[in-house]
Amino acid sequence: MNPLVREGIDTTKRAVVSLVDDRDGVSLAEETVEFGLDGITYETNLTVGNARELRNTVAHWAQHARKISAYN
Repeated sequence: MNPLVREGIDTTKRAVVSLVDDRDGVSLAEETVEFGLDGITYETNLTVGNARELRNTVAHWAQHARKISAYN
């Protein structure tokens, strides 16, 4: 038996997972964004600013496209 447990000392550990922005590799990511192109779905962790930039870029192209779903 672990002697620390026997003496009533708390030995609990906590693992903290931090997501890093996949674009800059430095900032803490604040959201996970999913998008698709050419039949491939992608997922990326981004800061709010980088997620906004991605959405704005895709919106430029999406305004000239048709929406589809997998269940047509």
